[in-house]
Amino acid sequence: SPHDHNLNENAVTPQSDLSRPGRNFTIVTTASLPWFTGTSVNPLLRAAYLTRYTDQINKHDGVRRVTLVIPWLELEEDQQLLYGNHRFKTQQDQEAYIRNWLAEDAGMPDAASPETGLKIIF
Repeated sequence: SPHDHNLNENAVTPQSDLSRPGRNFTIVTTASLPWFTGTSVNPLLRAAYLTRYTDQINKHDGVRRVTLVIPWLELEEDQQLLYGNHRFKTQQDQEAYIRNWLAEDAGMPDAASPETGLKIIF
């Protein structure tokens, strides 16, 4: 019947199954903290929740499977324009700021851990 056909179209496939053990995720965004916009906060939180989820479905095997790709603003003028008083000399400084916010303000220290949490690359 046509109704059964729609059910098959909505079926979870191996490619779309987020619960498949061993699966890796890369989230790419065009904005990052400390610019507090939906374009920066939503991908960060999505990556943090996926980190928790993949850790659970992979039985806490210690493999980091979620990577968040964020932009690096090299020019101090660009950082001042978007980040205000928050400026970073290095990508590591900005990453530390992001991880601190995720741990302290978002309450997700597990996902924020540089050793076992999500990966952040620029």
